[in-house]
Amino acid sequence: MAHSSRSIVYILYNANASLLGKLDYAVKKLRASAENSPCSACDLTHGGLRLTETKDWSTTKDKIPATVKQLHRDELDHEWKDELANPLVCRLPEWITPGKITLAALNAGLIACLLASFPMYRRWALGLWALNRLLDCFDGSLARSRGAATELGGFFDLLGDFIVYSLLPIFIGIGQERLTATSIGWVSIATLEVSFHINNFILFYVAAVASKRKDGELTSVTMTPALVEGFEAGLCFTIMLIFPGMITLWSWLMSLAVGIGIVQRVLILMPVLQRLDKEGLQSSEKNQ
Repeated sequence: MAHSSRSIVYILYNANASLLGKLDYAVKKLRASAENSPCSACDLTHGGLRLTETKDWSTTKDKIPATVKQLHRDELDHEWKDELANPLVCRLPEWITPGKITLAALNAGLIACLLASFPMYRRWALGLWALNRLLDCFDGSLARSRGAATELGGFFDLLGDFIVYSLLPIFIGIGQERLTATSIGWVSIATLEVSFHINNFILFYVAAVASKRKDGELTSVTMTPALVEGFEAGLCFTIMLIFPGMITLWSWLMSLAVGIGIVQRVLILMPVLQRLDKEGLQSSEKNQ
């Protein structure tokens, strides 16, 4: 742990937040002795292999007179992305702004979606999808290097990701139907879309309540690792573009993984919201 001059306590987990990272940590944890833990921070905050924080840690964290940021190794994305991107973004002319890169990333993603619906342009779609992911890294790095990071820029960056992520499997399905001249499993793609939107609703609702209540447990809900996060979703979409014939299978697998994350977060969220409602009722009774 390190305490900065800005009153922030960082806790770095010696594990990755991705699905492969979680599996790797679980294997190491099960094989390690009690005296040789692969992640002491995991033991401190989660009691080892638990997916949720322990009550003791939640209570202790609330008493710390500083902001506590808990990060996995692969969640230090700003640091390592900026380290890789800075040599390039520092050479960009001033007229190239973060907003223009965000717009370029969105355009690349939308064109990738459109081309994915035509089997003869599949390679072009894959290339533009890769360009979308690359530009998505550069806009934030450029903004931070120029001290120009804004909430509006972050909003449009996230909005662009949601648009492309929602459209891509649909257009891949259209392309596969054109190639085979047979109907594909649209129910699987529809289920995937529904799972995305339910998961996003939960995260946004929790974020909205957390901004009003300043509750540490609510923050822990949004930070709870899920089976499908940014890296896993990008990898699955890449596989769909390379092997569009497997889109039905991958859509069902992604839907299942996202669904598990939804259930996990709801089970964690319900008692937290019940506690907040109880505290609010008690506060109202005292004021009467």
